[in-house]
Amino acid sequence: AAAAVAAAGGAERLLCPRCSRAVSDRHGICRHCGDNAYQCRQCRNINFDQLDAFLCNECGFCKHARFDFQLRARPSREAEPVATPEDRIAALATVERELSASAEKRAQLAAARAPLAALVARVRASPAVVVG
Repeated sequence: AAAAVAAAGGAERLLCPRCSRAVSDRHGICRHCGDNAYQCRQCRNINFDQLDAFLCNECGFCKHARFDFQLRARPSREAEPVATPEDRIAALATVERELSASAEKRAQLAAARAPLAALVARVRASPAVVVG
């Protein structure tokens, strides 16, 4: 059983990680088994800075979701070798140029986020329209 927050009738309740019973103590101590409901299920760490954190600050475990990452790497023949100081200067200039271009694109995306979120909220709030 996990120290999980379970939705019950719109209100959230805290569950004990050991016995899975509801914990009503404001400090998170289970009255049945004495375990702390705010501890991480994996490493038993307690994040005192943010008790209801999404991720464990020690091991990265998430009680609400699962994150799976795969990374595959292999040598690339795409890049030109950097053999001389002039090549190094040219490569650094290219990296700087690409970094500034990506920062500009990121800023454009960040600026578009708020208007898009407002549109999505407005679409969700409006009654469904049947076209046909």
